[in-house]
Amino acid sequence: MLRAHAGGLGSINYSQLQSLQYAYLFASGAVAITAMVLPGISGSSILLIAGVYLPTIQAVHSLMGLQLAVLPGLCTPGFGVLAGVAISISAIRAALQKYRSQMVWLILGLMLGSLYAIANGPASLAAPRPALSMVTFQPVGFVLGATVLLALEGAKMMMERKEQPSVPIVKGAKQA
Repeated sequence: MLRAHAGGLGSINYSQLQSLQYAYLFASGAVAITAMVLPGISGSSILLIAGVYLPTIQAVHSLMGLQLAVLPGLCTPGFGVLAGVAISISAIRAALQKYRSQMVWLILGLMLGSLYAIANGPASLAAPRPALSMVTFQPVGFVLGATVLLALEGAKMMMERKEQPSVPIVKGAKQA
């Protein structure tokens, strides 16, 4: 809606951006990362809706081909992402402190909605595929995903143990 009503936006071309387009890319990055901070909402979908996903992918491809004209444009949504992370995490933290119960229910609702999207997502593709069911369930993929999550949690616990300072034992001192 914003792109349709803002006269100067037009299509996004990262090598020839106008000032309004820089602002739009910044805002798109901030909103997309805000969506990604909460469960159940896809930041990529936000970028697709905003019409900047494909131009951004094309700009990254151009940058990999050493076309540096796209670099300022690519930095703009990146700065938007940084701003969005700072703002959204601060807002979520403040909301959790002030409205803890409501926020927990909101997050649980978003997670439940994301499970529905995962289960029925394939059916909504341009070339529909069967929704998740016991017939389409892949135990190997499930076990692999669970293993990766457990390994990451184990690595996190090991890093936390290494960061904890050990208290030296001094002879004759009372231990608490």
